[in-house]
Order: sequence, then C-alpha cells, then structure tokens
Amino acid sequence: VYKEWDVMLLSSLLEKASGISTYELCRKYLYQPLEIQSGIWGRSSCGIDYTIIDGMEDNSNLSARDLAKLGHLFLNLGCHQGNRILSENYIRQAISPSKGNESYGFLWWLFPGGYGCRGYGGQEISVIPEKNLVVVIQAKATPQCKSYGDVPRRLIELI
Repeated sequence: VYKEWDVMLLSSLLEKASGISTYELCRKYLYQPLEIQSGIWGRSSCGIDYTIIDGMEDNSNLSARDLAKLGHLFLNLGCHQGNRILSENYIRQAISPSKGNESYGFLWWLFPGGYGCRGYGGQEISVIPEKNLVVVIQAKATPQCKSYGDVPRRLIELI
C-alpha cells in the first residue's frame, strides 16, 4: 500500500545500503544512462533525500520525455538502447502483485492490461505492454489533478 512514509523509508534504506545519497544513486545508475537531467533532490532535516520537500519540489523537474524514458525502461524489462540498466528479475517483481494487494507492486499500480506509477501533482507513467505503449501525463499540481485513473483504461479501450 503506497504511503509517503514508505518511500521516505525506502530512500533511507537505499542510502544506508549503498553508502551514497539516494539522489546520487539515482543520478549515477538511472538518470545518467537514460540521459535524464534533474536538479538535486531535497534533503529532510533527518537527512533523507526525497523529491517532495517544501521549497525543493521544482528541483526534481523531470520532463514528459524523461518520464517516458522511465516507462520504456520498464516496458523493455530493464534495457535501454541495448544496455541493461535494471535487472529483468527486479522489473518482473516490481510489476507483480504485492502480498496482500493484487493491484500494487513495488511502487507500481497494476491494472488490467498494464501498470503505472503516479507522482506529485498528478504526474503519471502508464505502461501497456500488449500495445507496446507508454503514456505520460504531466500535470500541474492542483487538487483536481491528483488522479487520472481512467486514462490507461480508456487508452486500452481505444487502441
């Protein structure tokens, strides 16, 4: 079940396990190989890197093209331009149902025909493998744009 605290705990664990900040880990092993530019993430008062910290939200300014690269990375089971970025095993686990929740994987929501992730203010990446399709929504953060759950379903119906 997704909660902000789970993601913050994950950030802390990744930093402890890797010995470098979560931002630096992401920059080095994900953003650089995918040619994604992002400002440095905020750091909480207790030392946890996180993209959504008051006053720092704009630093993690991924473009729609960057979000699509992440979606394609998952669509291609961890490969980008012939290079392995993430293990296929990890990708398959991430998009499989979690114990106790058939509609949620490792930070990916699962829906019939695909999976997706959602971020701050209504940002979304939806992956529909059978259609070889990645859909990105990049929205301005307002209370009305927090969820577009109908978009992947409608796309599957239309295609």
